[in-house]
Amino acid sequence: AWATHRTASWTAPTTNEDGTPLTDLAGYRLYRCAVTPCTKTVGTLVGTVAAPNTSFAIPHGSQGFLTVTAVDTSGNESVENGTAPFDALAPGPATGLTVQ
Repeated sequence: AWATHRTASWTAPTTNEDGTPLTDLAGYRLYRCAVTPCTKTVGTLVGTVAAPNTSFAIPHGSQGFLTVTAVDTSGNESVENGTAPFDALAPGPATGLTVQ
C-alpha cells in the first residue's frame, strides 16, 4: 500500500550561530524547492513544527528538494542546513495483468 506521506527529519541544533548554547529554540521551518540548492529565498514554506519535534510529514503527490531552518523564540531564523531531494509521488499503475 502507498503511504499517505513521507517524513523529513533532521538533527536539532545545540548552539547558536555564534557558538553559544542554544536555550531559546522555538521550532523549525521546512521549505520546498523545484531546484537545488534549496534556500528559504527561492523555496516555498511547507510548514512549521515546534521544538522539540525534529520531523515533518510531507503529503504525497509532490517532489523536489527540501531544506530546514531553526527559529528561536524571538523569531530569528537560521541559515539553511543543506538540500535534500525527495519524491512523494505515488508509483505508476501496474501493467501486464492477464488472467488464464
